[in-house]
Amino acid sequence: MALLTSNPTQRIQVTEPKTGQVLDAFPTQPLLSSQGAGWNHLVLEEHRLPPVEVPEVVQANIHISVQTGSPLELEWRTNGRFKRVPLTPDRICFSPAGVSGNLRWTQPSQCVFLALDPNALAVNLPDYNPSAIELAEVHGQPDPVLSHIALALRAELQQGTTSGPLLADTLVSAMAIHIAGRYASQTYRAEQRVSGLSAVQRKLVTDYMADHLGESIKLADLAQLVHMSSFHFARCFKRATGQAPHQHLVQQRIDKAKELLRHSGLSLTDIALTVGLSEQSHLNRLFRKATGVTPLAYRQQRR
Repeated sequence: MALLTSNPTQRIQVTEPKTGQVLDAFPTQPLLSSQGAGWNHLVLEEHRLPPVEVPEVVQANIHISVQTGSPLELEWRTNGRFKRVPLTPDRICFSPAGVSGNLRWTQPSQCVFLALDPNALAVNLPDYNPSAIELAEVHGQPDPVLSHIALALRAELQQGTTSGPLLADTLVSAMAIHIAGRYASQTYRAEQRVSGLSAVQRKLVTDYMADHLGESIKLADLAQLVHMSSFHFARCFKRATGQAPHQHLVQQRIDKAKELLRHSGLSLTDIALTVGLSEQSHLNRLFRKATGVTPLAYRQQRR
């Protein structure tokens, strides 16, 4: 079974246990996908699925699903018998890596599905030993935290990934600590002390962001600069600046775009690429949300 990689074309996949064949988890093309978004340890797909029974498969990654369509009844096989639970937008399904089983539902379904590399827990959480801790499988249980994270990731894709992988990295860290605290057989407790960053550390990180605006900035890259875990760094950065790392990066991109609009003859498309946005439409939306005017109107007002 293959774990998630940085392959931008990767789909959510499962393994057929008898043949070992790796298959796409869903028969339909996704309505929305994180393919090409450059996310680390995570794949998101949203699907509209017909009534179906899914044969027994094995998953290499942690799978989370959040219902975004009409409520339905989900059945899954456990101990040789099907168990039925209601699935509504406030309830999730959570399946650890290595779980095998089959599901069925008799009504059309629309869900956001997340596949999370189990190594993300060890990467983001100090002293977490995944080989010594089992995660529980649950279906149809309320989990506002995972629901909120899944829908936030969905919204990021719908609106264009204006902070690159940085927002997804931050939410993966939040998912890791929540999963370890809620679904692990031994409760993991994160370090509670958050001291912020020193002035030198803060300048090092923010200068790195400014110097690499046009690139894909990862949370792990920033954390490594100050020798912290991704999760601890994200909390320290917010304490020091009042902003999450992805929020600060977006603000830097807006500030740089303003400078280029005032003092350069670059086209709006070139400005978008210079500040790390893949399309001019992303710049237009982000800039207008931050300033109340479009980039073109801002340039005309200051000339």
